[in-house]
Amino acid sequence: MKYALLLIAFSSAGLLLCAQTAKTAVAIFPFVASMPEYKGRASQIQEMVIETLRSKGNIELIDRSKDSLLVKELDLQIREQSMAANGLVQQGKVLGATNMIIGTVSNVSVEEKIISGYNAYTKVNTGNTTQYSASVSFSLQLSDVESGRVVSSKTFNNKDAGGGFLGGLIAASTNGAIAGSREDAISGAIKASKKLILTWINESFPPEIKIVSIEERDSHGFPKTILVSGIDGTLQKGSQLAINEIAMVDMGAGKPPLRRERKLVDLKVTEIQGDITVCKVTSGEKVIEERMKSGATLHCKIR
Repeated sequence: MKYALLLIAFSSAGLLLCAQTAKTAVAIFPFVASMPEYKGRASQIQEMVIETLRSKGNIELIDRSKDSLLVKELDLQIREQSMAANGLVQQGKVLGATNMIIGTVSNVSVEEKIISGYNAYTKVNTGNTTQYSASVSFSLQLSDVESGRVVSSKTFNNKDAGGGFLGGLIAASTNGAIAGSREDAISGAIKASKKLILTWINESFPPEIKIVSIEERDSHGFPKTILVSGIDGTLQKGSQLAINEIAMVDMGAGKPPLRRERKLVDLKVTEIQGDITVCKVTSGEKVIEERMKSGATLHCKIR
């Protein structure tokens, strides 16, 4: 299971996330393809990334993906195996962006399989059918515009899927990557990557949240339901949050301390009421209030 990390600090007023305090300006440039025939797929993946970024309340999107001159320039560069990253950084600065995202589709493949329609029990042959299985590989890169440094770079491919994992780019009929036509198989494989993209974006731009108050307690007086503000459009009813305590362990003998992470609390989004979200405490109800008062340093992971 993959998570997005949120650094949390507590105060007497509630649980306050220490991340971005204002919207981060992110420029997205045209996605490119290693082969001309993959260009349409690059556009499909690009639109999914744009849609996800627009749902983030802490991001101001600067969309350069439709710039035709820039598209032609990047297409030429990718064919020459040379991406002019410095030029894009300069454009990002001019646009007022603090971060930029570029993407590259490296491979699209389709396997064809003939399925026999012969029923051994009834001994009836209904004819053969053709089934297509698709795999799509692409990479996303997030860079800091001011320094030009690559903040995060991730490659997505069928290996990320694991055995039938729903968020993968290939595999089972449950995610549409296997279909009755080549186009349906490829489209299903691309759509199945949306969860992986969302996870990566949430890791890079964690939503700013604050636990406002304890709304309901259980029969033992422990927090049962809490009110949270600041949850953005990437979280929905049913989304789950895991809050872990972070501590640095002294190793002695002049050695650097080691980081230790210990699970404390699990939350589940039960209702979204405008700017306020209701969360159920599914575990750790005995420690959440104590940690709220102690000023512990925690991470909140979005499942």
